[in-house]
Amino acid sequence: MIDVTGTLTEITTHICRNVDTFSHIDPDGLLVCYAQAKKKSLHGMYAKIHPTCFRGGKRRIEHRGREFAYPIIEIDGRRILYVLYFYYPRFQNLRFETKLLTIFHELYHIGPKFDGDIRRFPGKYYAHGKSQKDYDDSLKVKIDAYLKRFGEEEILQFLKMDFKDLQKKYGRVIGTTMKMPKAFAVV
Repeated sequence: MIDVTGTLTEITTHICRNVDTFSHIDPDGLLVCYAQAKKKSLHGMYAKIHPTCFRGGKRRIEHRGREFAYPIIEIDGRRILYVLYFYYPRFQNLRFETKLLTIFHELYHIGPKFDGDIRRFPGKYYAHGKSQKDYDDSLKVKIDAYLKRFGEEEILQFLKMDFKDLQKKYGRVIGTTMKMPKAFAVV
């Protein structure tokens, strides 16, 4: 049996500790989760990062005269600021390079203050800027540098396997699941 969320946690931690762009991320504040893709095709969402705070790291905001808050998530005494979901089996069936780009892409969404908010670009396209292609292209240079240093690392072999390979090698494929945290009205 293989716990894909444990393995992906190791990979994201390795990336955060070895790529300067992600040096502001404390891996203890991330929770990696397994999400079930509704369809088996490669088309659709591969991964998603979900912040646990509002803009500027605020845990509470007022909207239309009501106060809203995100639930506090703690695991083993660690405050979770971001939940990173990988959609299975879709994510595992991507090409190796696309899997790495997906991980880098989601990590880059984490705000530079690591305060539970996402990185925000100016204007109405605040999540990716004016072009998601430019967003991803800027990360490819960082991925190439990472692979130059760590491309042969054992930890990355997992990303070279598709879902059937995982099942063949390990049998059951398991992972941590959790509903997406949603803001709630404070009474």
